[in-house]
Amino acid sequence: MPRKSPDKGSRSAASTLRSQDPHLAREREKYPEPLPSREFILDCVESAGIPVEIEDLQVKLDILPEEVESFSRRLRAMEREGQLMRNRRNALCIPAKLDLIKARVEGHPDGFGFAIPDDHSGDFFLGPKEMHKALHGDIVLVRAGAMDKRGRREGFISEVLERANNRLIARLHSEHGVMFAVAENRRISQDILVAPGQTMGAEAGQVVIEPELDIMSLRGILKPIPGVDITHVENDPEGPDWPGGCDPLPDAEWVQNSKREGTL
Repeated sequence: MPRKSPDKGSRSAASTLRSQDPHLAREREKYPEPLPSREFILDCVESAGIPVEIEDLQVKLDILPEEVESFSRRLRAMEREGQLMRNRRNALCIPAKLDLIKARVEGHPDGFGFAIPDDHSGDFFLGPKEMHKALHGDIVLVRAGAMDKRGRREGFISEVLERANNRLIARLHSEHGVMFAVAENRRISQDILVAPGQTMGAEAGQVVIEPELDIMSLRGILKPIPGVDITHVENDPEGPDWPGGCDPLPDAEWVQNSKREGTL
């Protein structure tokens, strides 16, 4: 049976714990109805010594029913910033205690990539297998591995905190009856499979936008961009007015070089 937060006005012994938050005064200055600070939440999760159920944390911190929504938003924000994560049982853990490091993925056209830690503690090499878990620009939690034969510190993606590519600008290709889209940003090396009937009228060779992209399966539903040619980027580094405000090509310099080399 799910645990319930305390009823309104029924402050319990947990209130004593909540009042011990060393950052309570700061929270009161920022919010009319202050919640436990992020630091205090982390202390409570860490002191438990094991993953903490969200309902248990709400009871421990005396979160009232009217505070549940805002408290949940705070927890989600802490997850996005890599301060907390949820395990497979949906319990809260502290990534640092699991030797997980928050990092940004930087893809390479040859299929591998790197995880760049926020603390600049040294990059992790991500092999092609790991790059199937994330795309260029994603924010991830990485577990450090051993050094590979070339002296690079390997990394293994444990969790994707934030997806940077909900949609892509790509060129549609067809080989042996299979339709797939190749992102115009070469740092995104994964091909996107397009199921039969999901091309939305687009033909091989056309530039398309993928407004519905399933990152985990690398499948997409395409939408043609009438009158738009990707080579327009050559004359306009900022790019044309792409649908939905999508940034199609952060690596715009590649387009210019490819045009000169005749590969685009």
